[in-house]
Amino acid sequence: MPEATILCIDSSDHMRNGDYFPSRLMATQEVCNLVIGSKMQSNPENTIGFLTMGGKACAVRETLTADVDRVMASITSIPVSGGLHFIHGLQIASLALSHRTNPRSEKRIVAFVGSPLGDAVTPQVLEKLAKKLRKDDVSVDIVSIGQEENNERLEKF
Repeated sequence: MPEATILCIDSSDHMRNGDYFPSRLMATQEVCNLVIGSKMQSNPENTIGFLTMGGKACAVRETLTADVDRVMASITSIPVSGGLHFIHGLQIASLALSHRTNPRSEKRIVAFVGSPLGDAVTPQVLEKLAKKLRKDDVSVDIVSIGQEENNERLEKF
């Protein structure tokens, strides 16, 4: 079955941290390249897109496409700034998935989080978002990098 995947990449200031060599952002970029290669090898009809969740606002950098080279080139030029917008990033990713070219494609979001979620991201807000995503048949995978205080809330999500 073909799959439409949106990668949500944390591009906030915390991703400059060097606890993962050479930085959290570069480690995330390497993992994204592996995920993209794996997805495209498993089924040539798969499509990939990505957005950044840092800075002043979330930004879709690549819409859903089968052009692996274009996506990988865009991932290497992610600007790092600002804070994390986790909830908005997942909402925008869900909206981007609704505009996929193949309506039979399964919807998936892979989110990379390397910053504290903040006080605004309460368990109630996460539960409401999870119910909405489940209703829309969107599968969500979250990769938490270096922030132990996020684990409890993300596991409940």
